[in-house]
Amino acid sequence: MIELHVDDMDALKHIKNKFNLGNDIVVYGNSCKFTVTHPKDIYKLIAIFDKYLLNTTKYLDYLDFKQAFLIYQERDKTIKDKQILIDKILALKNGMNQSRENFSLLTSHQITITGP
Repeated sequence: MIELHVDDMDALKHIKNKFNLGNDIVVYGNSCKFTVTHPKDIYKLIAIFDKYLLNTTKYLDYLDFKQAFLIYQERDKTIKDKQILIDKILALKNGMNQSRENFSLLTSHQITITGP
């Protein structure tokens, strides 16, 4: 799920329409939410965010999301114990967004500033 201020809804519409993915955009008060649930669509988003890097902690949250998604997608090949799988994914989830304690960006990460 991607949640933005309602003023930024056009960005979500652009992603949804340009890449033909995701579900309907729903408005809740001052926020709008765009949900992507199909793995093939999530892989499309990963390709986009791997090419066009996010800045600040959003990038770190993206890396954790991507890692959790890939762990889940490879679950039958890599992790036989379901509780280990759940624990790994929950540890990533619980360290994201406002719960984040590690704010260190990778040294290879380049901050990208775009024009108006």
